Amino acid sequence: MFSVKQAEKIFNIPRSTLYRYIRQNKLRVIKNPFGHGVIIHEDETPRLEALSRVLKAKKKGGEV
Repeated sequence: MFSVKQAEKIFNIPRSTLYRYIRQNKLRVIKNPFGHGVIIHEDETPRLEALSRVLKAKKKGGEV
């Protein structure tokens, strides 16, 4: 399981994008029982990896 901060660092996805996907119910999360915030399920790893690849390709393609 990943916190949003961990997912941001591991998958290089902006925090705002992660929260947008959480709000749109595109990522399954649970409330953090040990503090504030949410925890992203490990089952979402393939989705996070795919999102990371898409954002990386979009960034790479946008450079001239």
